[in-house]
Amino acid sequence: MSEKTCDMGLVGLGVMGRNLVLNIADHKYSVAGYDLDPEKTRSLQKEKKSHHAVETATDMGAFLNLLRSPRAVIGNGRFRRRKGSPQRPQHDARRSAGSLRTCALDP
Repeated sequence: MSEKTCDMGLVGLGVMGRNLVLNIADHKYSVAGYDLDPEKTRSLQKEKKSHHAVETATDMGAFLNLLRSPRAVIGNGRFRRRKGSPQRPQHDARRSAGSLRTCALDP
């Protein structure tokens, strides 16, 4: 699959996100998945079936380039750190990903 071919995108490829991507693909939609963890994107690529139109990205720019206009993005997961929880190395990327409502949806 090349750029700008996915019907929708999903942010967060944990257990729920991975299953949602595969379910969407089972219903004949092309879907792009985004996660900061490369292992989660590799796992989804291994698990998808040959008839699934699924692409993955660990870079937000690459993820957005996979989506057709108007871009439809499902945000799955927590984008903000809970008060008092330890700082995660992904925290800055998650904060910027939280602006998806404005940067990923075309008017």
